[in-house]
Amino acid sequence: MDYKHLETLEYDKVVRLLKDRAMTELGQSSCQLLVPMKSQQQLLKQLNMTAEAVETLKYEGVPLKEVRDCSQYFKRVEVGSVLKGEELKNILILLECLKDVTLYLREYQDMAPIMFEEVKEVNQCEELRKNLYFCIDDDGTVKDGASNDLKSIRRSINRNHNLLREKLENYIRNPKNQKYLQEAIITQRNDRYVVPVNKDYKGQVPGIVHDLSSTGQTLFVEPGFAVEIGNKLIELYKKEGHEIERILSKLSAEVGLEVPSLEIINQLIGDMDFVFAKAKLAKIQKATLPLINNENKIKINDGRHPLIDSEEVVPMSIEMGNEFNTVIVTGPNTGGKTVALKTVGLLTCMALSGLFVPAAHNSNFPILEGIYADIGDEQSIEQSLSTFSSHMTNIIDITNKAHNNSLVLFDELGAGTDPIEGSALATSLLDLFSKRNLLTIATTHYSQLKTYAYENNGVENASVEFDAKTLKPTYKLIVGIPGKSNALEISRRLGLSEDVVQKAKVIMGKENTKVDVMIQDLEEKRIAYENKLKAIEYKEREAEATKFEFNSKKEQLKMKEKKMMEKAKEEAREIIRQAKRESEQVVKEIRKLKQEGNQMLQGDLDRKLTRYKENLKKTVDKDVYAENKEKSDIIADNLKKGDEVKLLDVNQKGTVISLPDSEGQVQCQVGIMKVKTPVSNLQIVESNNNKNNNNIYTPGKGANVKTSAKKSLDLRGENVEEGILRVDKFLDEAFVAGLKEVSIIHGKGTGVLREGITNYLKKHPHVESIRLGGYKEGGQGASIVELK
Repeated sequence: MDYKHLETLEYDKVVRLLKDRAMTELGQSSCQLLVPMKSQQQLLKQLNMTAEAVETLKYEGVPLKEVRDCSQYFKRVEVGSVLKGEELKNILILLECLKDVTLYLREYQDMAPIMFEEVKEVNQCEELRKNLYFCIDDDGTVKDGASNDLKSIRRSINRNHNLLREKLENYIRNPKNQKYLQEAIITQRNDRYVVPVNKDYKGQVPGIVHDLSSTGQTLFVEPGFAVEIGNKLIELYKKEGHEIERILSKLSAEVGLEVPSLEIINQLIGDMDFVFAKAKLAKIQKATLPLINNENKIKINDGRHPLIDSEEVVPMSIEMGNEFNTVIVTGPNTGGKTVALKTVGLLTCMALSGLFVPAAHNSNFPILEGIYADIGDEQSIEQSLSTFSSHMTNIIDITNKAHNNSLVLFDELGAGTDPIEGSALATSLLDLFSKRNLLTIATTHYSQLKTYAYENNGVENASVEFDAKTLKPTYKLIVGIPGKSNALEISRRLGLSEDVVQKAKVIMGKENTKVDVMIQDLEEKRIAYENKLKAIEYKEREAEATKFEFNSKKEQLKMKEKKMMEKAKEEAREIIRQAKRESEQVVKEIRKLKQEGNQMLQGDLDRKLTRYKENLKKTVDKDVYAENKEKSDIIADNLKKGDEVKLLDVNQKGTVISLPDSEGQVQCQVGIMKVKTPVSNLQIVESNNNKNNNNIYTPGKGANVKTSAKKSLDLRGENVEEGILRVDKFLDEAFVAGLKEVSIIHGKGTGVLREGITNYLKKHPHVESIRLGGYKEGGQGASIVELK
């Protein structure tokens, strides 16, 4: 694409914003070279990688560093050159950066699979990285530990250097010597340590003169005692230099062996930096991922010009490529037409460059062969007003190049010449681009172009909104309604004579006045419609908020009700467990009474049972019925003695032993207990077994206990919950009957029923012990229960 047209849209300024966010030289170079892409596959990959980077930056910043472009180093080592310490340090930074970025992308590989795929197989050159780290310091100097020889040499240098400094310090501090010196300091000349001697005492300080002051009054003398140590230091420094050169040469050779991998790493880090620079820019601009199509359609939702302050920019929306390909924007000067034009062009360029766009989600852009712009910028940005001829030269160039899948943008098309000729020329050009099916947007003041848009398919009017009351533009783009220049109204408000204004209207003619009135009427109706729409949307949001609040409270009530139900059921279960514990004591006393035949104890026991039943009834009646959600399916008239029922409040089975009384209370036998309960608390239990009321325990004078309880219970085919209910009743009857051992047949199957029943039996108050059946007792398909 012609970069001249991109600069016209100020694309280069967006590129500079992007470059400022890159940290590496290659990343900055990639930003500088960024242009819209024509390959959909390449573009989608870049957008997807940018989307991955945007996602990871929500959690943690990428560990990229300021990395130099090392490509020149690699070329030099390939021909045998030795790199400097600073250059090797830059390669070390590159390798450390690769290691950090790889770890970062491995951590976030689920949200950045494309980028992780790029780095995971790259040779990390780990051995080279370790050697460089071991040998090169942060400032690019060679570390003492790079070799044993270098460490030894530098120790000698330090030792001799300290010795020399000590001797010189003692010399200049000696009062006898100070009168010979211009100043009691130690300095250097020609890499030798010297003292400043007054020229008049030259003979008093034996040694070598290395320099003379500009006035000639001071001689810089290396005292004789320092010469020998100085010579030794010079020799050591030379050895140090040779050893450093050897180390750098060795490291450079190692770099040379890894050049193919290093070149890949160098480019990869630049590419990653480029992607994350785009992600950082997207974050700053609050930009979104653009959709890409190959159907020559543009859809911008609340797009914002990326170079205008976010607090001041007015979002604009436009959709073209479906019903129309050409849009003619009209309206007053300084109304924002040019900004709208540039926003469409610039956002399209950004999307096709793999950048996120400052717009609402689902903005959509086409793959284009070219983007062309002829914009004079007479009001806004930086260029001065162009002449008609320069505009026309540019337009001719566009007509020669724009043939397929292109976006063409014209600011004040046909301006700068006679209005009649200019509007005719503009109409002809728009007709040409419309027939080529190009996406074209043109701003204009010509009324004839409004008519052209109205009369031709594929062409649509648009305008920038203007507040007639304040005489200020709102900068909002309105598609479907042509704009007015508002020159007469503005002039009137500014104080122009009403006579002049009215005369101008007469000159304009009735038809033009009618059109302006019609446009103004349409604009007022549109604003009224939008205000109503906003009010409706506000009420819808309020309704949604109310609905959400209602549903939240409803859920809270459900949870509260559920917790209350669970609490009530647990209380009921505890009541039953307590009743069973107390019933054991009662039964023991019954057995003892039966054995002793004591009538006095019998009467006392009857009173205890009566009192116990009354207390139990009071406790059970206490709010339990109201909390239970299960519904009774019994009609009082249908109830018969001997019916097996379920008491809903305590979730236990029982047998009806008396029909409802005048208060609707039914007496039921639950295990060894008789309980009165409302009909509404009962639910019929389907059973194939005929119940025998003769087995019901009735305390009386003879304290008779029936012993016809069964010794085995078959649960095969039932679920755990049903089985527990039957086991509970079975054990109560067996316990009352005085049985010591019973068998519960649960079958083998999946083992779920056996496990559930066994767990229940372990906690049951009547159970002493449990074991699996023997060979003739049902084996693993049955449990033998010993009762207390």
